[in-house]
Amino acid sequence: MFHCGHVDLLRKAKNLGDLLIVGVHADAVVNKHRGSNYPIMNMQERVLSVLGCRYVDDVLLDAPWQVTREMIATLRLSVVVRGTVCDTVRRAAAEDPHSVPRHGRSAKVHLWQYGLLWNKLCNN
Repeated sequence: MFHCGHVDLLRKAKNLGDLLIVGVHADAVVNKHRGSNYPIMNMQERVLSVLGCRYVDDVLLDAPWQVTREMIATLRLSVVVRGTVCDTVRRAAAEDPHSVPRHGRSAKVHLWQYGLLWNKLCNN
């Protein structure tokens, strides 16, 4: 569910650049990585919630789980911002969808822990 923690993260992300693009994963992707009870809201509902936030400039529909070099180059991202990827330490250690921007030189990564269901992508 979209809540004040998400709004706060989006506000902080917007302050890092000129244009805030928010990636929203497809329902099947969320279900695969978060479990059978997710997503609580379908993709269309999540997109409308995100677009209703004053800090968001655009939405990337069906955003890939892994942030790739190609995605960074195509969208000309200079900053990648994310919230919590998963709720358990075991799963967090097993997967890092932000390893490319974290270990590359093409985009700076900012991490905030707010329990988000989708990745935040900020474009400078």
